[in-house]
Amino acid sequence: MSKIKTSQLLSFFRTDIVWVAIGQLSALVIGLITLKIFTSIFTAEEYSYIALLMALSGWIWMAIYQPLNQSIFRFYSIAEKENWLSQFKAMIIHFEIKLFRWIVFVMLITIGLGLVIGVSKDTIWLLFLAGLFGLTFGCIHGMVSYFMGQRRRKPVTFIQGTEGLFRLTAALIAYYAFSQSVVSVATGIVCGGLLFLGIVYSLFLRGRLVVASTVENNIENERNLLRYAKKMLLILVLNASVVHLDKWLLYFLLGGDALGKYAVMYFLAMTVTSVLYVFFEMVVFPLIFQDQNVESQNKKINVMLSAYVVSISFIILISYYFGEFILTLMTSPSFADEFDILWVLVLACGLLQFGRLLMVKGQIEIDPARYWPAYLALFLFFITWCGLFVSMGGVNEASVGFAYATGLFSLIVLFINKGKRSSVQISNG
Repeated sequence: MSKIKTSQLLSFFRTDIVWVAIGQLSALVIGLITLKIFTSIFTAEEYSYIALLMALSGWIWMAIYQPLNQSIFRFYSIAEKENWLSQFKAMIIHFEIKLFRWIVFVMLITIGLGLVIGVSKDTIWLLFLAGLFGLTFGCIHGMVSYFMGQRRRKPVTFIQGTEGLFRLTAALIAYYAFSQSVVSVATGIVCGGLLFLGIVYSLFLRGRLVVASTVENNIENERNLLRYAKKMLLILVLNASVVHLDKWLLYFLLGGDALGKYAVMYFLAMTVTSVLYVFFEMVVFPLIFQDQNVESQNKKINVMLSAYVVSISFIILISYYFGEFILTLMTSPSFADEFDILWVLVLACGLLQFGRLLMVKGQIEIDPARYWPAYLALFLFFITWCGLFVSMGGVNEASVGFAYATGLFSLIVLFINKGKRSSVQISNG
């Protein structure tokens, strides 16, 4: 028995952990190289243009695309168990195309209104690029969700390891070949993303698309997937508004220079903690979803949470003691003025990811919508904090407020899980 378990563990290490680690580390390294280059050629105020681009595009893919993408990831194992995988890929393409068309329509209406009311050309172009990049990122991650559901680590590793490289290469070509401006770089970023989307889509289309055996089953399965996506919609809109649109709020409150410096530290904090979160999501979540034993599921969740707490605590300590060195190394000295808040942002982002890991319970039970109070509290607390304190305290107060908000968020998620468990035990009794 021990030999079987040992061989299974080694196989899992080779086929899952190694590939996931390679993909995540590649994405992290490319992201850090990109940050170093951009902060070396742009001032903090100029960098704020890229920060606003990434923030708005991030809101689009997280608030609008992620409900569908999370549903793809969750429903793959369900479709596999219930024998309707034959229609699953065609269903995904159908929904992604419909969503793409709807977002393009809204984007064109928004840009048209901007032109009518006299918004500047740079702002209009920023809105256009953000909409296009949000669409690109959303579509790519929809296909990543499909591969993750299949536990196909190699294509996911390829996407994670090269997506940022395509964007960086295109941005540098635009900068040196056309115009040495932040607008040119932003345009290159989006063009690189579009090119990469075409490559990933061709990879996704490999294999046959088989239609459903009956129209009735197809309609019912579509309804179930959409029902789950709608449950995810509210919580992801609130989450996206806090982790992405906060940059626009801080831009209006503090200006471009302060936002540029805050955005750099936020990027470092969120990137490192997201890499850690995605690692557990890709390695452990599929194992939890496939496990039919509740006790075994809970053990996997507890091991995952314990490993995360140890890892994130180590990262927080490093950012606390070596914050100035890290910022100077990863950016340029002009961006390191506020180094003492880096560890606060790492703590805040770490708490956010911890709460998201706790939410796997809702995904198991096909009930992700039960966490909306946590996201609403996160959103309202942070917006209120910014309105009251950020104008006077600057980026320091913004980072502290974000830490308080994400701590509150994790506590509420924990209480929701405990309340659900208690109600289940009472109903069973």
